[in-house]
Amino acid sequence: MNSNNVNQQLPKFLCIGAQKAATSWLWTILRQHPDVWMPPLKEIHYFDHIFVPENRAWTHNHIKKGVSDSLRWHVAKGAVNLTYFKYLVDVATENPFTEEWYRYCYSPSNASGKMLGDITPEYSTIPEEGIQYVKNLLGCDLKLIYIIRNPVDRAISQLKMNLTRKGMERENEETWMQAAKDPVILQRGDYKTYVQQWENNFPSEQILYLPYKQVKINAASLIKSVESHLGISSFSNYVGLEKSIHKTKEAAVPPVVGDYFRTILAEQENFIKTRFGEKFFSLT
Repeated sequence: MNSNNVNQQLPKFLCIGAQKAATSWLWTILRQHPDVWMPPLKEIHYFDHIFVPENRAWTHNHIKKGVSDSLRWHVAKGAVNLTYFKYLVDVATENPFTEEWYRYCYSPSNASGKMLGDITPEYSTIPEEGIQYVKNLLGCDLKLIYIIRNPVDRAISQLKMNLTRKGMERENEETWMQAAKDPVILQRGDYKTYVQQWENNFPSEQILYLPYKQVKINAASLIKSVESHLGISSFSNYVGLEKSIHKTKEAAVPPVVGDYFRTILAEQENFIKTRFGEKFFSLT
């Protein structure tokens, strides 16, 4: 990676969350728009790697896996472009998570002149110091997208993902409850804290809040609101608008787990109802 050749363009929009709230769907759909460009691996994790230290235990491996998956996909499609392959390898190996590296992620020639974006749900969790850095680096006119999902439903989905990835979804109730108390689950869904932090730094008109359930009910209308927010042209040839991406494997959640989350997340539920209204709160 040659810093003298790094394109100085940086993202004009971020989708900051939430985890298990259709951010993979949004990434898959928006990449089809001819005026939008995002790196070929979802979730760059630049800002949370810097400002959420515990994430550093896995962010390097995430980048390497994302690049490996992208390389395999292009080889399978017969799309072998050595310049592009070098770009991908550099993203995985050349001193990740520096500002120079982040700029390099947006350096391919086909990114020039496009609406550049970064969809990384962990960005919602960075502290105010990190948000101020985002503003300084990307500009005060940055567009933000935040998908809001019912807090209990989101927490259960994350818990199921955590256990099914480990093959533990058939474990007993005690195992489920122990996993449910992972503080990261509550952290990722702390809308009451994160919404205020981002609104402390960016005007409300620059933040588009989307109700998660609209992805299933009216995805076409939802994506039109995203186009309008980003100031890009209307596009009618999206493929897979109604398709779930990275759907969590089904698992029988013990009722006590739902009761636990409803109790501990009551404050978050009240915040969603008060701040955004019933259409953002309803379960899907």
